Amino acid sequence: IDLTSLDNAKNPRTAAPPDNSALFSFNPCSPIPCVKGAALSAAVCQALVNTNTKYSCGDQSTASFKYEGDTLVMR
Repeated sequence: IDLTSLDNAKNPRTAAPPDNSALFSFNPCSPIPCVKGAALSAAVCQALVNTNTKYSCGDQSTASFKYEGDTLVMR
């Protein structure tokens, strides 16, 4: 699947869990900024809403997709 039309590292897609405890940012093709001062390499960034603490949830250079049943997951 060619996802290059979705590539927008300056304005990554976002999603929040039902309890709105965090905000996840994702860009399918290019790394996004996440942790201040860290190398630009994140595929997914998690920001905790109550503390604004940010965690890189995966490196763009090793991100891959796989189906688990009917759900597409990123590994």
